[in-house]
Amino acid sequence: MSSKKNIPRVNDEISIDIAQLSKKWWYFRKFIVFGTAIVLLSSLFILILSNKTLKEDTYIATVMRGDLGENNSVIIDSLQSKEIIDKVLKTFSLNLNANQFLSQAIITIGSDPLSNSLQTLVTSLSDSDIKRLSVSTNVLDEMIKSLNNTSDDIITLQLHHSLLNLGDKQAISIIYKLIDEVNK
Repeated sequence: MSSKKNIPRVNDEISIDIAQLSKKWWYFRKFIVFGTAIVLLSSLFILILSNKTLKEDTYIATVMRGDLGENNSVIIDSLQSKEIIDKVLKTFSLNLNANQFLSQAIITIGSDPLSNSLQTLVTSLSDSDIKRLSVSTNVLDEMIKSLNNTSDDIITLQLHHSLLNLGDKQAISIIYKLIDEVNK
């Protein structure tokens, strides 16, 4: 005996039973509700993560003039001292450690960010801008050279505070306190 399979005919009418469909939906309602909730929660999680990663990076910078001459590296070592940073962070009762702070702090010597940005602006001037300023190229070259002649006693500290979830005023207070501790 060969088994026969019932193959539906194409010409038959397809009827949809609304009552049976609603019963099936009611039977699978848990899967539908939980599936929708999982999709919603995962979308919300991705939105929150992308909001934190796309946060605008802002920083507070201060430019200091070291008074130790060629020994300004002592000042930089003090600004990067974990003991001093931990002491400053404890006075503000912050949940940060020195490693987290130092990962968002940039301390450089001999470069003034304002001079660097002015130098970039001057070098990016077009010929029409130079003509409007009625300045010769020799004068511009002298300006660039004078901007390059920044002294080695300039120390710049940049703190990217937004990545540490600190406000502007908090970051400024931390920098002031850190400089006070280094000066002691």
